[in-house]
Amino acid sequence: LFVAFPSRHDEMCLATLEVLAAGLPLVCFDLPESKWISPQVALKSLMFDTNRYATALLSTCDSAIMTKNIRSFAKQFSWDNVATKFDLFLKQVLKYEATK
Repeated sequence: LFVAFPSRHDEMCLATLEVLAAGLPLVCFDLPESKWISPQVALKSLMFDTNRYATALLSTCDSAIMTKNIRSFAKQFSWDNVATKFDLFLKQVLKYEATK
């Protein structure tokens, strides 16, 4: 099993995180917005090259190369981890503003 995500423009969307959290590999275009997605958990094809995208889909059907690392990759984007990073960022901004 895998999920085909042929979006031509998408920021960091929850759908891709949900796919990874479910332990499924992702097949997508290599968009600037998807640079955060590790090649260990997704097959990316050249932007808008549908032939390469089709090849990536077929190769995902034939192998389970990524399933081992997918959930551990997705865990770094858990609510707790993201909220902690956001909290630290805000504290740094407040500290910086206080020193002005």
